[in-house]
Amino acid sequence: GRESEEGGASAANKQPARLSLLKQKEEANKIFEEMEPLFIRAKARREKIHNDANDLLSSLERSKEEVSDKLKKFLKKSESEDGVLQEDLLASCETELRKMRVVKSELLVKSNSAYEKANRLAAETHSSSEELFQLAMSLTSNDPKKLIWFSPELCRQACDFVSSNNVRVPTNKLFGKHLELVAEGLETIAE
Repeated sequence: GRESEEGGASAANKQPARLSLLKQKEEANKIFEEMEPLFIRAKARREKIHNDANDLLSSLERSKEEVSDKLKKFLKKSESEDGVLQEDLLASCETELRKMRVVKSELLVKSNSAYEKANRLAAETHSSSEELFQLAMSLTSNDPKKLIWFSPELCRQACDFVSSNNVRVPTNKLFGKHLELVAEGLETIAE
């Protein structure tokens, strides 16, 4: 009788083991189902970070070499490389992008302010786009620091821009400098 009890116990032990394997498979499937959306979200975050970083770098006129080492490495990695979807890396890159957005916002506020001031003064002084350009040119000829970044073509665009009403100011650092130059020139003649 004892052998049959052991055999029976042995058979009883095997069946829960099968249930255990089945339960393990169910648990694995459950974990996969929970992780798959995380993976999909991480891939979407990676894509958004990549796109946003490239847009911000372009509008801030920065190269990929001018960002943190983490973001620089992130931008160079392909989607399939190990570690590119890690939460801490994605969070770190998103934090850096938030800081870049603040810089972009500050630049936009500064450019808008320069545009509004120059536009108002140009209207008050009845200055044409060509007169604004000549004024800006005269300001740069006496200042070697301005000659480093000054572009006659971009200055002409800024002068045309200032002569227009209700326009959307571009977020471009160099264009903003030219708008400030035009506003500075107008302030000298408006005084």
